[in-house]
Amino acid sequence: MDSISESQERWVLKGELVTREVGGQVFILMPDSTMHILENASAVFLFTHLDCDRDKGASIAELSEALVLNFQVSRDRAGQDVSDFVRDLTGLGILTARA
Repeated sequence: MDSISESQERWVLKGELVTREVGGQVFILMPDSTMHILENASAVFLFTHLDCDRDKGASIAELSEALVLNFQVSRDRAGQDVSDFVRDLTGLGILTARA
């Protein structure tokens, strides 16, 4: 496992984002007017899960469990997918860790 998947941190969406879900996709407008689009069903699901309670956020374990329950994937696969999702969105400045 890597440091993200072993983390006990809670991951939260940055507050300055403007987001819209349209047609099964999530459009994310950054403060610098850059737009990102999430098209993958599991990425949209994870983003929506985080967006439901922006203040609370979620841990890797919570997000992984949600994927297992909603997409019927193995725990190992869900953990890897969530780690990749968190790493990618953190790199884009969309997510941040809260200890």
